[in-house]
Amino acid sequence: MSRTLKSPKAVNARRTQTSRDNGDMNMGDILRARRTAIGLSQAELASVVGVDRRQIRRYEANVAQPTLPVARAMAHRLGITLDELAGDDSADLSGDWLSGWQVQDAGGQWGMRVQPVRAIQRGDRLEISSPVDRTSGPNSFPWHGDLHRSNATAYGSFRAEAVGFPHTRGALVVTISLEPQQITGAWVTVGSMTRPISTAAFAMTRSEPDLAAIITDMATRL
Repeated sequence: MSRTLKSPKAVNARRTQTSRDNGDMNMGDILRARRTAIGLSQAELASVVGVDRRQIRRYEANVAQPTLPVARAMAHRLGITLDELAGDDSADLSGDWLSGWQVQDAGGQWGMRVQPVRAIQRGDRLEISSPVDRTSGPNSFPWHGDLHRSNATAYGSFRAEAVGFPHTRGALVVTISLEPQQITGAWVTVGSMTRPISTAAFAMTRSEPDLAAIITDMATRL
C-alpha cells in the first residue's frame, strides 16, 4: 500500500495545532508572544539577530527552525533563556529551595550551613531571598542573591544579613542542572588583608539530603 508523504509545512502546522490543543506553547508561539510583549517588530528582531524579516515570520509560523547562534541571539534580545525559548517548562527555577554552603569555624573546621530560600525567575535572572517566615532561629542566616543565567551556567552576587555577623557580600559562580533541578558551584568573598579572598562550596537543591551530598562532593573538588 502506498503512502502519501506530507509536506514539512503541513506536518509543522499539525504539530502547532496539537500543541495548542494540549495547552502548550511551542517555540514559534513563545517567540511571537515575547516579541510583541516587549514591543519589538519582526523587522527589528531580524535586524538584531542578522536574518531577513521573512525568516522571523517563518520561525513564528513554525515552518522553520533557527540555527543555534540565531536562537541564542533571539533569546538574548528577548530577555529569556534558550530553554524558555524552546518551551521547556522544566527551565523555570522559581519556588522554594534549600541553600547550603561551607563555613569555617574559629578552629579552622569546615561545616555546612543550611538556609531555606525562595527563587523568582525573571527571564535570564534568578532573584533569591530568604522568606521572612523562615528566617528565625539561632542558626538562621538570611541572605539575598541575584544570578544571571547563561544556559547551564550562572554568575551573580549575594549579601548576607545575619544577626550577630558582619554583613557579608560576595560573588556566586555556579552551574545549573534542570533534571534534577540543582544549582552547584562556589561562593567567593573579599575579606581582610591577611585573607583577602575566601571561597568554598555552595549549592541549592529541593531536598536537604541531596544538599549535604552535593556540598560534601563539591568540597573535595574546590
